[in-house]
Amino acid sequence: LQATAGEVLVADPFSFTMLGERWLTQSWLAELLYSWGESNWGLGFVPPMLLLLSSITFLAIGVVSYRRSRSEWSTAIIVALTTLLMISFLVPRPVLFSLALFSVVVVAWDRPATRWTIPFLFWIWASVHGSFAIGLAYVGLTIIIESDWKALPTAIVAGLTTFLTAHGLGVLEFLIDFSEAGPALALLSEWRRPELL
Repeated sequence: LQATAGEVLVADPFSFTMLGERWLTQSWLAELLYSWGESNWGLGFVPPMLLLLSSITFLAIGVVSYRRSRSEWSTAIIVALTTLLMISFLVPRPVLFSLALFSVVVVAWDRPATRWTIPFLFWIWASVHGSFAIGLAYVGLTIIIESDWKALPTAIVAGLTTFLTAHGLGVLEFLIDFSEAGPALALLSEWRRPELL
């Protein structure tokens, strides 16, 4: 519907009980990407998308691990253990974009020379999944822990760019609604504790 209309949905087109009521499409950019992939390749686009986003995630985890440890063995062990923990979360839902974006944000934040990408990454993240707030919390805590106050403007700009997505201040509504959705979250696999056995 969004692709056909050429705009992000702002009214509920799906139900007869709430038809026309205000609607915020949290993952609007991911949905447009799904629509584009499906119209070009059918559902055959899903495995390559899973492979690409998972590869980005694990590559970024490997980069961060190696930067911290400078050990190939430590990096291999960390990536292997992370793979075991995350394998059940690698599903074709917008959270997959979040995992990749979070790991890329960590890589970009680690080097001051690449921090210019942070606002752009957060714009994308806020357009594909509401968990961008976790990334902002990571950046904020890193600034506090490292007393890197010169990086604060970059973090502020990153936070403000989340309001430049299709829903503007509606991203705050996503976060508020999310914080009140505890029982519903228990039904989502990515919010359950990993079952290692």
